[in-house]
Amino acid sequence: MQGFFVHVSNGAYPVTATLSVNNTARVNNLVPDFHRDPAPVTAPLLRITAGFADKRIIADPVVIYFDKVATRAFEPAMDALKLMNTDSLVPSLYVHSSDAKQLSICAWPALEDSADVIPLGLQIKLAGWVTFNATSIERMPAGTHVYLYDAKTGLRQDLQLNPQYRLLLEAGEYENRFSIVFSMRTAGPASAGKFNAYSVGSKMYAHITDVPGEQCDVTVTNINGQVILRKKLYGNGYHELGSQFSGGIYIVSFYMKQHMISKKVFISN
Repeated sequence: MQGFFVHVSNGAYPVTATLSVNNTARVNNLVPDFHRDPAPVTAPLLRITAGFADKRIIADPVVIYFDKVATRAFEPAMDALKLMNTDSLVPSLYVHSSDAKQLSICAWPALEDSADVIPLGLQIKLAGWVTFNATSIERMPAGTHVYLYDAKTGLRQDLQLNPQYRLLLEAGEYENRFSIVFSMRTAGPASAGKFNAYSVGSKMYAHITDVPGEQCDVTVTNINGQVILRKKLYGNGYHELGSQFSGGIYIVSFYMKQHMISKKVFISN
């Protein structure tokens, strides 16, 4: 009972092709596992929708997440192509990749610079009031501002302070007007909690205080970006992260729903 779409990657529209699935594709062990990875989700993520504000029906979503190995081009293993809506009451919102693909799920390179811009596209078949809504902004690096930029009006709206942007648009395609802009600020939210990491010999410890909900996810990576440890911390205070670390520099990252904070730890043994 699994369904999937097939995308023909070459040829001019309309393209004809044949998909064949033979018996070797069958699974007969009767214990297929379709569950998600149980590891903590740590990628910074933004969900934004566009919908007609006065129609009170579903809005069209785009998901953007950040990964160190992602590029700005379309990657079949990390991105998803956009399927345009056929219902005239539902807009079509998407991300423009660097190779001119339209994406509904977009993996973007990790936020390491002071600023970055992700271009959006929008198609609407009816004129009306359209609302952009940042429904979820999760695990952004501490100090990151997330803006929706309207090139025609010059408005740059902070989506963390005001997640909805409403405007009147004519029917048509808007390919170069809207974008998501990321920039850094000097201080994180006052209620974000306090995080620290340190080592004693080959053991590594974390200390968290004033953390809302008294829990967070933590990862430890080496200088090459390889994940050495993933763990969920419960309760403010001190936590032992393990003693399996060899000498070197490690990055300890704490992930909350709204932001992420990293600390550098040096182990000498």
